[in-house]
Amino acid sequence: MMNAPLRSLLFACALLLGSAAQAADFQWLDADGHRHDLRELKGQAVILHIWASWCFPCRSEMPAMTAWLRKNPDIRVLPISLDESADDARRFMQKVGLHVPLLQTTPSQLYALGSRGLPTTVVIDQHGDIVNVHPGVESWDEAMYRRLQPLFAGNAS
Repeated sequence: MMNAPLRSLLFACALLLGSAAQAADFQWLDADGHRHDLRELKGQAVILHIWASWCFPCRSEMPAMTAWLRKNPDIRVLPISLDESADDARRFMQKVGLHVPLLQTTPSQLYALGSRGLPTTVVIDQHGDIVNVHPGVESWDEAMYRRLQPLFAGNAS
């Protein structure tokens, strides 16, 4: 198993060498190993939040995001891990009380969203268009909810 500093260094190198793909090509795997992509979400606004258990900023941000998700169940957020190990991701999710299905992707998929770092928060509208890409720690506060709520008001229940 690779240690965290080496994994972070390799990830940073991969980010510099990677090439961006189309946003519609962004894919992730669910806990059962089934592949999903953004086309499945058309008609719904969604926030993709890309993180990893070995990423210090992700670790510091996750408790605030978890609390925000509990307070704002009307906004669909898909936390998607870049962890190579599903067990590492699950342990971390359990530790912070994030009770959602484990979703995973690869660094190359992060490029599809136009980001090169972690964490990354991506807002996608009902038409499947990327409205905002926020690399780095997100605020996960009431102002964020007020800004996003109109976008999510049209989501089907």
